[in-house]
Amino acid sequence: MIFIIIAIGHKNPNTPEIAPKKHLKQHKPIKLPNAFRKAKPTLSDTPDTQIKPTSDLNLADETPDLASLKPVTFYNKTILAKRVVYLIDNAHDMLSKGALINNNIINSISKLDPGHKFAIIFYNDQKTTSSNKNKLLLATPHHKAFVKDWLKDRFSPIKKNLNSSPIQAFKQAFAMKPDHIFLLSSNISYRQNDIAKENELLDLLKKLNPKKQTAISTIQYPAQNPKTPNSDSLIMIQISETYNGKYTFVKIK
Repeated sequence: MIFIIIAIGHKNPNTPEIAPKKHLKQHKPIKLPNAFRKAKPTLSDTPDTQIKPTSDLNLADETPDLASLKPVTFYNKTILAKRVVYLIDNAHDMLSKGALINNNIINSISKLDPGHKFAIIFYNDQKTTSSNKNKLLLATPHHKAFVKDWLKDRFSPIKKNLNSSPIQAFKQAFAMKPDHIFLLSSNISYRQNDIAKENELLDLLKKLNPKKQTAISTIQYPAQNPKTPNSDSLIMIQISETYNGKYTFVKIK
């Protein structure tokens, strides 16, 4: 007869002892160098109501795709663009139309999406004035309110002049890399039918916009209140047709 003995719970004297694991030592938190600490929020990180439009904004160009933005409308002309600049002639013969022009500007920017960017440049023979130091503004409610207030004094009386050239204003506008420029004036050839000045402007636009990457629409308020476009209108029509824009003749009632 064979007996089988099974040992339960008995320790084999030949098995080596295994030391139990010691608890890991608790280390103090590592102090990060200053360079790795969380940076303080910048102007672009703060709530929009704290941003001053006249400050030197450094906003990244993170606007949505064009397809997600509403069209831009100005003087009943609708265009598709993300970055828009309004060039407004405020020379002497435009002063009487100032309130109407401002209302149209406010109506246009009020309908922009927050993803749009825009700027307004007023020009005359004496100077050009930009809404934000030649930089585009995001079309937020705060910035729209700022521009609405800023527009109040744009048509203050200035030294009398019949016409004014937009040459300097165009240079400022193209520096902002817009998709579309609206040009509003009565006559943009400085002096009536000044062919030399008109050619200078056309040559400048060829240089600034060689690939026609920026569309230009023109809006004309006739200086002498004619009912239809006249000789002053030809260059404005030419610019809008050349640069894939739209021409608007504003009839004065």
